[in-house]
Amino acid sequence: MFTSSKRLKAFLFGGVGALTLMSGTAYAGGTTAGVEVLNSFVLNYSVGDVDQPKIDTTATGTNDPTKFTVDRLVDLTVAAVGTALLRRALKISSLSLH
Repeated sequence: MFTSSKRLKAFLFGGVGALTLMSGTAYAGGTTAGVEVLNSFVLNYSVGDVDQPKIDTTATGTNDPTKFTVDRLVDLTVAAVGTALLRRALKISSLSLH
């Protein structure tokens, strides 16, 4: 059973993780929605001490570049209104955000 502190940490960790995944830097500012973009990269990595095959999507590489279509920009602001809803969601009696 999660204690309030563990539940809060799990909630915040999950939220930060989700925001991290969604906060990638986009350098396509001003690009019209619907335009196809090709993204090239070289990735070298290992699992443990075992080198894995290089992934190279550049012009001289052996893999195809990643293709995606530019979408519309959604510019939003998220602001804290209070802790009541968060306390109810986490089922805790008190919460202090600093």
